[in-house]
Amino acid sequence: MDPNTIAQYVPTSISLAWVSPVIYGVVTALVWASLVWIYRSYRDCKLRKNLEISFLKGHLGKSRYGYGVSLQNDTHIPVLVRVVSALLVATKDHEQLEAGKPAGSFKMNYTGATEFGASNTNSDGPANERGFIELPPYCGGRWEVPWDAHDGEGKGFFAGKEYSDVEITLEYSTLFKVPMLLVLRLENQETPSGLPGAFNKFMEQGLPPR
Repeated sequence: MDPNTIAQYVPTSISLAWVSPVIYGVVTALVWASLVWIYRSYRDCKLRKNLEISFLKGHLGKSRYGYGVSLQNDTHIPVLVRVVSALLVATKDHEQLEAGKPAGSFKMNYTGATEFGASNTNSDGPANERGFIELPPYCGGRWEVPWDAHDGEGKGFFAGKEYSDVEITLEYSTLFKVPMLLVLRLENQETPSGLPGAFNKFMEQGLPPR
């Protein structure tokens, strides 16, 4: 072979020897990044779904202090309950709003930990430095409307209103520790006591059970 021809082929061979590993490395990195993204997305979606299933099983009821909802964290991660709010709508007796229109909301009070048969329920659910209630894995808590909320000035606040829903705002961390918010409503759920009918019945009673 002519020496000049050999000289022409040598640079090309060297270039291919460098380019092939680079392309292989880029393709490998893209494949691994895609697998990590798919796995992360799957885990995060599954976690979010498990949180929805867990917290939407809220149990309604009453105690000598008030009436409210018990929530359970059935997941393997700690969850911050930012706020549990009772939502109100106007009735036909409301002086200013049409029946069925939103008529305000108020924050329900955290009254303590509850147990739902989980062996790991050993937390009092203390508020963290931001004032939110932390529910460790497999632990529960209860939020209530005190009976005396309907006495005195409270009577005026509830006049011409009824309950429509309970809204729960949660904060949790994803697989890569990214904080996320999740807002849930109990209205359309098959709760044992039937929300909002149960809350409206409790409000009409207006007195602690004997």
